[in-house]
Amino acid sequence: MTDEPVTDPGPRPPTNGNGRSRRWRWVLVVSLVLNVFLGGAMIGGWASALNRPPPPQAFDVSFGGIVGNLPADVRGVMRQAFLEERELFWAAADAVRTARRDVYDALIADDFSEEAMAAALASLRQATVDAQAVVHNMMVRLGHELGPEGRAALADAANRRFGGHHGDGGPPRGHGPGRSDDR
Repeated sequence: MTDEPVTDPGPRPPTNGNGRSRRWRWVLVVSLVLNVFLGGAMIGGWASALNRPPPPQAFDVSFGGIVGNLPADVRGVMRQAFLEERELFWAAADAVRTARRDVYDALIADDFSEEAMAAALASLRQATVDAQAVVHNMMVRLGHELGPEGRAALADAANRRFGGHHGDGGPPRGHGPGRSDDR
């Protein structure tokens, strides 16, 4: 044996009777709480994914749900027209996206310039007008192809979608008896 005295290692951690320390019990509780939290977050993510609309197809234009609410024959004619004009649509959409990005860049620039901001907004206005012109020209072209029933269905779907429908088939809001254009 050695001449060194035996030293006491100090007090032992409290136990629960089975020899396990309270520290391990807390580690287990914290782990359980974290697992429940992460499980809830995953379930919440899955639940919200169930409520999302499906991703768009390779070329699916719905104009805010208007086309999807049309009768099948009208929908087919419109989708075919969109496919025929897709290059114009994509070019117009890209121009609007670029103009929006320019507005964003002008707003966050360290050296904000009123002239640059005004030019970016003017470009966005023009790109929006050009994009609307593509859609409007297609609607003019489709007028004959859709026929009276198809045009009525398109008008009704657009009217409902953009808030102009009164529920009685009446004109868009702001028009008709009792309304004045100078309000």
